[in-house]
Amino acid sequence: MRMTFRTIIIALVLACAGANAAESAKAPAALEQMRAKFAAAVAARDRTAVAKLSRFPLAIEGYELAPKLTEQKFLRDKNRFDGLFFGGDAQLVTCLKTQPFTYQADAKQFGARLWLLDCNGNEYYFGEDHGHWAFAAYQNINE
Repeated sequence: MRMTFRTIIIALVLACAGANAAESAKAPAALEQMRAKFAAAVAARDRTAVAKLSRFPLAIEGYELAPKLTEQKFLRDKNRFDGLFFGGDAQLVTCLKTQPFTYQADAKQFGARLWLLDCNGNEYYFGEDHGHWAFAAYQNINE
């Protein structure tokens, strides 16, 4: 296959654009720091700490789940924590600590413009809230 000078230039431009897109998809350092605190709060089953690291009302999408969850309901009802975080399950906590973030760039999808952690179909979305990162939404794509 013979490549022309123009073909080589186009290939180089596309390669650089791909590298820049992949680089820009890296989660911000402050979000990574918040994630460690969030995973520790889930592991400790500390609903108050989880609430402080969250942006309410949480957007929720899943079978038989209300589309919004208020802070008051989250703190008052232990089952809300257990439903979202499986009682602080060790595998889930490991996922929250280590799973790479993905940016939801598609404005037509749930969690648009948020960063997500996919833990076996349980998707945890994070976004900025007044200059701080926070847990913002949950989606269960298994159901």
